[in-house]
Amino acid sequence: YFKSWKADPGTIAPQPEHIIQGITNQEYSVDDVVMPAMNLKCPRAKYSRLFECYVARFDHDCPWISNVVGVANIGHFIGFCYTVTVCLLCWDLLAIRLVFRESAAAMGPLCAERKRH
Repeated sequence: YFKSWKADPGTIAPQPEHIIQGITNQEYSVDDVVMPAMNLKCPRAKYSRLFECYVARFDHDCPWISNVVGVANIGHFIGFCYTVTVCLLCWDLLAIRLVFRESAAAMGPLCAERKRH
């Protein structure tokens, strides 16, 4: 969890001088630039308004880890999801086992009385 929360998601650093120079020299058009990120558009990259960063291979803004999931932390995020799933399954199995054990213990005396009659 900690690595997916604190790891850099694959942020692409802004290049304002390069972008301004490219636009003034007409090397780039405004359509080629992601203005909030001050960077050229990259395939599969997206600007996250929630975390205010431009991320390579952007997947999604994740409220569970309070970070963007991108190219650099996707492995940690998948590991986190797998661990949470396994923990929840173990919790469910233990809870079901406890419920059946308690219900069997409570029903034991009732079943014994019916067999006597």
